[in-house]
Amino acid sequence: MATFGFQAGVGTSVATGELEDGSVTVDKLASDAVTNVKVAAAAAIAYSKLALTGEILNADLAGSIADSKLNQIATASKVSGAALTSLANIPAGAGVIPSANLPGGGNLIEADPTEITVGNSTTETTLFDVSIPANTLLTGKAIKFKAFLSNFSMAAANATLKLKYGATTIATATVTTNVDFSGAKGFIEGYLVADGASSAQKGMVMFLASDSAGESAADASVGFDKIMGWGNGSGVEDATGALTLSITWQWGSQEVGSTITAEFWVVEKIS
Repeated sequence: MATFGFQAGVGTSVATGELEDGSVTVDKLASDAVTNVKVAAAAAIAYSKLALTGEILNADLAGSIADSKLNQIATASKVSGAALTSLANIPAGAGVIPSANLPGGGNLIEADPTEITVGNSTTETTLFDVSIPANTLLTGKAIKFKAFLSNFSMAAANATLKLKYGATTIATATVTTNVDFSGAKGFIEGYLVADGASSAQKGMVMFLASDSAGESAADASVGFDKIMGWGNGSGVEDATGALTLSITWQWGSQEVGSTITAEFWVVEKIS
């Protein structure tokens, strides 16, 4: 191997051709001699030779982390609410979801204490209506509604009760009597069920009122009377959009003393 000697005042530069291949050792390099610009882009330095602790940037990842490399996210605040666009996005076994976080605030769609009275008019009048949110009545879902009637007096021979969903009259119940009622109490109740698809429904509505707080062994002697009516039907409304559910009442004739008062309504979804 060639050796070199240097004298004071003589240049200390060594031409590249005067060095044997691989003869420059690490100890002969200044600590700052190798800079970024001295490393060729095609150098292809092995990954194992790089000290990258704390140096990997978000832009370097580009969605390349395999799922097997991720720990389970156990902190609720680390998951954006926008990531769950519907209940269908929540995986099985996710645990119990607080009812307050469910669409519509849980199973309750609406509880309306607004008192509505329909007097002795033959005009069809809405007793109650509520907007059913989109996708509430999908396959396997149902809606239940009920109203308390605080006052029912009937002088007319008949009346018509209707359940409507969207533009469709789902069910019609005819209420008839040959006995005058005064100050009776009762309820209106019904169901609306998805019929195997989001664009098909079945429904029913029922009316019941009595002029006594309850039936007794001597009900015949105290003049206990009750009246009821019910109807059922179907519809083909598209439940993927918000639609109005409504209940209407219409007296068959205009008779003084005929009145019905719905004191409050409760509407729930069943799933």
